[in-house]
Amino acid sequence: MAFSITVDLSDEVRSALDEATRSEGVSASVIVGEALKKYFFVRRFRELREETLAHMRNTGQGDLSDEDVFRAVS
Repeated sequence: MAFSITVDLSDEVRSALDEATRSEGVSASVIVGEALKKYFFVRRFRELREETLAHMRNTGQGDLSDEDVFRAVS
């Protein structure tokens, strides 16, 4: 089901969006939708990273690298 929203964009962002739609041959909705998917992926990854690092510290297992956390949540 589609959901429509209105967003305010700076002139710079609007120009970049217009250029991307022309050069990639896709709609602004596609580009914005992909940007939001990436945003939520990164946001969830950061949440999981913090939870995992806190768990490791609380259980005395030491700190993990970002790569360790990525492997644990993937």
